[in-house]
Amino acid sequence: MLNKPDEILSTVAEEVFEDLAFVLVMPDDGSVEHDDCPDAATSVTSISFRGPFSGTLFLTVSEELLPMIAANMLGLEDCETATQEEEQDAFKELLNVVCGNLLPRIAGVKAVFDVGGATLFDDDRTPRTLPGQSLAGEARFNLEAGWTELALFIDEETRDGVEFLGVSPEQCAATEE
Repeated sequence: MLNKPDEILSTVAEEVFEDLAFVLVMPDDGSVEHDDCPDAATSVTSISFRGPFSGTLFLTVSEELLPMIAANMLGLEDCETATQEEEQDAFKELLNVVCGNLLPRIAGVKAVFDVGGATLFDDDRTPRTLPGQSLAGEARFNLEAGWTELALFIDEETRDGVEFLGVSPEQCAATEE
């Protein structure tokens, strides 16, 4: 069974991938375990936020997804292709929307956050540790043309403000109203 932070992160990410990028989430049949493919090409973007709690959200996707994400988000026809800059912009916007939908689910709709701009990460793998932050949740799933991974890190000094680490499902549902 997944823990609550992982469930919330996964649910939000799946909704955004399907609704914004029109990329279908595939059932987990265990056939793709991207941790076993260290040479697989990936792209990573991150976004930082401050508010009742602060942290960083990372999004990693298999490289073959970028053209599909950009084409779908830009409404390109089959014969059209996105530029590398358009692919990167669509990728960063996807993370921005995931973050914008995730934070209210964690902290409630009345919480106010200052969300920075998404930036491409220099490394091609999501970090497992960040100085002064701890991993609060992660989600991995297969998509119709690749895979994705999200990792949510929370600043250790603001970690106590992260309600979803200890709330019941009823309390979590109440924050969505």
